[in-house]
Amino acid sequence: MKFTPLLSRGVACGLLLAMPVLTWAQQGRQQVQASVPAEVVNVNFADTKVGGTALYPMRRMEVQVKALENAKLLTDPAAEVPNKTWVDKVKVTVTLAYESTSPRAKKAGSGGPNFAFYRSSATILTMKKGTQASVFFYLPGDVVERDGLKKDPFGFLVDLEVDGTEVPIDKFGGSGRAVSKTIKNAQEMAQFKDLAAQGILQNAGILRPQYQVPFEREQALTPTLLREDVTNL
Repeated sequence: MKFTPLLSRGVACGLLLAMPVLTWAQQGRQQVQASVPAEVVNVNFADTKVGGTALYPMRRMEVQVKALENAKLLTDPAAEVPNKTWVDKVKVTVTLAYESTSPRAKKAGSGGPNFAFYRSSATILTMKKGTQASVFFYLPGDVVERDGLKKDPFGFLVDLEVDGTEVPIDKFGGSGRAVSKTIKNAQEMAQFKDLAAQGILQNAGILRPQYQVPFEREQALTPTLLREDVTNL
């Protein structure tokens, strides 16, 4: 199944594609052994009654990230940086597409299924080069039950940014872990982003980063996250 019916009706790509993005591929990344500062190594989905308080199990998404190289050293190996073995401000943005029975879901073209889109972000403060860390996101159990969402989404996309620069995605169809197997190439990723740009407006704030959820077991397994939902004055 593909998202092609929408594009066949002449719908242009959304704001996510229209915005100019500076990538590591444009910054001479071949100068050092690592081509990007960080990468997604695995994605897992599971149901969990977090803290034993939820009436329905919450849907948990785990994104495993590996730190590869200090971002500044990728563009200038001779740069003077205070912490050469650390990778700072690794932002993880996840976008999920579930087939849904909800009337709020987005129709994927004539005769296609309804999709419910969800998005959330979390930023790892810092990671030592060569280490891995897991970031968790949660869908409320009430929403999962109400909209009849299966455990695994139809499609997902994990975008990484390091120090404000986007890490490019160049592996599709299951060869890379940043996108689901249902997204087989760059064109289908563009179609996914176009649908998501419209669909996430219906579900803003529903998919939550782990610091907005009363979790227990995951607390010891996760890195320090920047609290982007609060301001320190």
